[in-house]
Formats: sequence, C-alpha cells, structure tokens
Amino acid sequence: MRFLLALAVLLLASPASAQLVVPLTTPDGRVACTQGMTGIGRPPDWRAIADPDGPDGWALAETAGDPTDLRFPLCISEQAVTRDLDATLRFKPLSGTRARVAGLMFRAQSANDYYVVRANALDNSVRLYRVDKGKRSQLAGKEAPIESDKWHSLRVIASNDRFEVALDGKPLFDATDRSLLQAGAMGVWSQADSVTHYGSLLVGPPELRVKLSLPAMSLPPRCMQGEPNTRHDLDPGSAQIETDPPRTDRVQIGDDAVHSTMDFVGRRYRDRAP
Repeated sequence: MRFLLALAVLLLASPASAQLVVPLTTPDGRVACTQGMTGIGRPPDWRAIADPDGPDGWALAETAGDPTDLRFPLCISEQAVTRDLDATLRFKPLSGTRARVAGLMFRAQSANDYYVVRANALDNSVRLYRVDKGKRSQLAGKEAPIESDKWHSLRVIASNDRFEVALDGKPLFDATDRSLLQAGAMGVWSQADSVTHYGSLLVGPPELRVKLSLPAMSLPPRCMQGEPNTRHDLDPGSAQIETDPPRTDRVQIGDDAVHSTMDFVGRRYRDRAP
C-alpha cells in the first residue's frame, strides 16, 4: 500500500520532469538510430550533420535526395518503446522539391505498421497518418504556418486510442483510432527528397488524471480542509488508485529496455511495402 501511495505522488508530480531524451545522434557525430524505409525508391541515407543548434552540435538528416513521392525514409530508436506517450520533436525544414517534411513516428511494429504525424513546409500542413501494410490513411490534419530554415516543435500525445497534435506550442487537432493499440518503437520519418534537420526528441508519459479513493473516516478534518504539511496514518487496506486513462505500459529508454526492443531491430525497418 505504501507503494501505491508513493505512485500517486509520483504521477501527480510529473509529467514534464519525467521527459527523457531519445538519442538520434551521438556526441561524436554518428547516427544513433536504425535506418529503414517504407515504400519505394533509393535506400535511405541518414547522416549526422553539424548544426550548432542541435544536441551536442549535431542534427540528423536524410540526404539521399530521391524525389520519389512514395519514398518514406525512417530512422528508428530501438531503445524507446512505449504505447502511451507525450513526445516533442524539434526540426528545421531546409529544402525539398516534392516535400519538405518532418515526421515523428510511434508505436512502430515494422517499417509498414505504425502511426506518424508529419509537418510539411511546402503546403503548410500537419497530418496524422496510420500506416498499415505500407499504405497511408489520413486520420486528421490541419493547415498551419511552417517556415523553412527555422526551428519548430512538433508534439504528439498518444493515450490508448486518443491522439493530440500541436505545433510550436499551439494545439492543432485531436483524433481517435483503435487499429494499433500495442506498444512500439519511436523514430523520425521523412518523404521523397526532403532535407530536414532533426534536433532533440523528448518523450515521457502522458499526463494522467489520478483518482485516490480513501474512506472519509480515515482522513482527519485538517486534511479535508487542505492543510499543508500534515501527516496522517492511513488504513493499509483502504487506499486505491485509479488512472484515467488506464496506465498499461511505460516508456523504456536505455539498456534496461533491450529485452523489449529486440522485435524491432534489423529487417523489420528495412521491409518494403508490397
């Protein structure tokens, strides 16, 4: 029971402080994610590019320059596996004739099975897609100003079947979809000949509304009045904690998550759409 009470305090104290960095590049200028692709076209060529505004002076970019429209390079972080998340990606679109996008993919089961939210500086739009068997289906979208050669932040909150998307701190749209409720890997996503610098990727659990149910008789009047810094003895069998939405998994980053990420390595992210 003490554990349950401590958990309630932890959930109430987060979520911003609980965000962790998902590495896309290393401090010595190497790519820190697994390269792959959905669709057709030239193989992906992700590289660490020197950028003074990137983490440790580096940014990630896809540099192949293939304008094939149905070409979607991706770079998966095998150490970040989760279902419910609050993630923010910093990006700077630079060039591209067919597209000029930045994409944040999540719940990835393979190179052909995931969600992705993408921002396009060519048509000033942000869209949420479900990719199933390599085919895109748009779930929601909205127009928004996205200037080239400037840094932006793309945020997605995913909780069970609910999704919220924001750009540069401004909420854009909500969506629901139940076709992929499993935990999966996270990563970045591009299209055609887009050249975009990807900076930091931060992820944490979504904010939860915590309900701490206690019998009324177990709380002294001072506690009911909200008096601070007051200690109380609670009946060990009386406290229960509920979360809305129900918490089903956790964000895992680092070596302790290797056992949960093995299904996502290698060929799964190099598969091509049928």
